[in-house]
Amino acid sequence: MKPFIKVVDTRKIKKFIPTFHILFFIMALVFVSGSLTGSLFAVFTDIDHSLPRSCDTSFNIFIDSFFKYEKTAAFIWLFAFIPSGYILVFIALFLNGLTCGFTTSYILLHYGFGGIFLSMGLYSIRELILIPTFFFISYHSVLNNRKMKLSRSPYFSKYIFIFVLSSLFILLAALCDTYIAPLALSLS
Repeated sequence: MKPFIKVVDTRKIKKFIPTFHILFFIMALVFVSGSLTGSLFAVFTDIDHSLPRSCDTSFNIFIDSFFKYEKTAAFIWLFAFIPSGYILVFIALFLNGLTCGFTTSYILLHYGFGGIFLSMGLYSIRELILIPTFFFISYHSVLNNRKMKLSRSPYFSKYIFIFVLSSLFILLAALCDTYIAPLALSLS
């Protein structure tokens, strides 16, 4: 008698679909769903006041934006040490997508057609740096989730290097926030 359900050999599947592709697809799906949720939230939220203009110095803007993004990366990095931390990594990516989608949609709704160029100037360069950086550190956090034991793992020094490398990219994104975003605001 033939079995009703055919058993699939998972080793054959792993040859065709590497872990990177599966994790990247899941992370992109979570981020995009967060962006769409943020966009819908911005459409259905009635916010009539204008965007606040900050009178801070450029150094304060740089420090604030650097630590805001670095805090997110540090949490994602630390989630590798929690047994079910990969769930928290996906929640962090969802929230990052939510804020990105909400902010972009709010600018488009508030400024109309001019908001397209404003959001491209304000967010495109920064997000082109931040999104791959967060995906990079999230991938390694999820991949190393079960392998990590504080400083007893051979992966720990590599994992510290990954955090330092992502911190350098976050530094670059904070510089874009400090110097390129005000330039885009002045041009609009």
